[in-house]
Amino acid sequence: MSVVALQLGQCGNQLGSTWFEALIHDVRPAPGPPRTDDACYREAALERYFHSPKCGVLPLAGLPEARAVLVDMERKVVARSVAMAARSGEWRYADGAAVCRTSGSANNWAYGFAGPGEHCLSEAMESVRAQVERCDRLSGFLAMMSVAGGTGSGLGTRLCIRLRDAYPKAGLLNHLTWPYSTGEVIVQNYNAVLTLAHLHGCSDALLVQQNDRTHRVCAQLLRRPAVSFSHLNAVVAAQLAGRLRVRVPVIASPFCVALCGHHPGELLQALVPHPELKLLSLHAVPQLPESSRDFTRYDWKGLLQELHRETQSKVSNPPALTRRVLCCVAGPAPPPTSLARLLVLRGPDAHATPLGFQRTPMALPWVPPEAALAVWSERRAPTGYGKSATLLANDTAVISPVEHAVSKAWRMFVSRAYVHQYTHHGVSEEDFLDSFTLLEQVIASYRQL
Repeated sequence: MSVVALQLGQCGNQLGSTWFEALIHDVRPAPGPPRTDDACYREAALERYFHSPKCGVLPLAGLPEARAVLVDMERKVVARSVAMAARSGEWRYADGAAVCRTSGSANNWAYGFAGPGEHCLSEAMESVRAQVERCDRLSGFLAMMSVAGGTGSGLGTRLCIRLRDAYPKAGLLNHLTWPYSTGEVIVQNYNAVLTLAHLHGCSDALLVQQNDRTHRVCAQLLRRPAVSFSHLNAVVAAQLAGRLRVRVPVIASPFCVALCGHHPGELLQALVPHPELKLLSLHAVPQLPESSRDFTRYDWKGLLQELHRETQSKVSNPPALTRRVLCCVAGPAPPPTSLARLLVLRGPDAHATPLGFQRTPMALPWVPPEAALAVWSERRAPTGYGKSATLLANDTAVISPVEHAVSKAWRMFVSRAYVHQYTHHGVSEEDFLDSFTLLEQVIASYRQL
């Protein structure tokens, strides 16, 4: 079953092109003699995320074409993504997959959502329809976008609402890039609140990936001297592409069998058992600089222990002095409470790995173990590592940045800061109040777990 990716806005297009590049790297033939299972792995991955056209006479004819639609109000980033794919010589974007204009949305969510983008929206829906018609069986959509800007968050949200109306039975997973807590855009909290509130009603799951946490991985674990957005995109793309490509379940439960088998949308069903609780977080180990990978050997027990420590840490990372003060005043922060989790193990003997995640303090006591944790394994290791462990969780860890954004946005709204920029393009104060109310209810529901 095929997945159509939506690259929305500057962030979504940069991340999407890096993600497809990582997918191609992950399915390259493994060193050594050819293996039947490697060929099956490559075929399944390409069928899900790429369309393989018949060979032609053009230089790029016959290359796998990404099942993707690129949408941005500016042409520069889209053109760069298309050119990067063509230069790789291994894959390309389909003709007509790019939808762009000449001017951006000025980081204004209202302009992207309710501004003069109707023609762009119609063209994007037509491109989506063309991609869907090329799928033998459509599983769903993966929308990659930022919540801080104008086009990706505003126009992207409106496009996702249209997709839900046009394809009500297809799964919709939104990958949301959460901005730095120190601020990238002055109105980023407004944009984040409006995006999250509107997507909550149309999306099946919202995977929140924080720039603060990804930056920490690049700076502290990968030892990047100067972290750029391309470094952040590479880390996220590797987690989404190389870590979550699996075939074989470990735990023989109804949930895991459904997840592994015929309909990838069952993944959303297992991780999102309640329509109000659909915020997901992702943790992956190991994260090592390239210079250390050849000299490091991980066993499964050590990887799972490291992953457990990673999931216990807070998502937001305040300065060291602030952490010490908070620890002295309020004590150490409690570990996040988990509603549902998916553990992905990749590498030799992954299927025979003893597990320690079935019943931990993070799990709710009233959730059956087979429903609280699904485990997948894949004997083929991810690119660059001998083994890896990844945890996709529906838990309270992601609430901290959401609560922080809602709090700051509310303080700005009470003082009417920049509200006129939104009302000018059709987003009323009632829309703000409805968004605040919905997210406060979501936060309260997670806090009650």
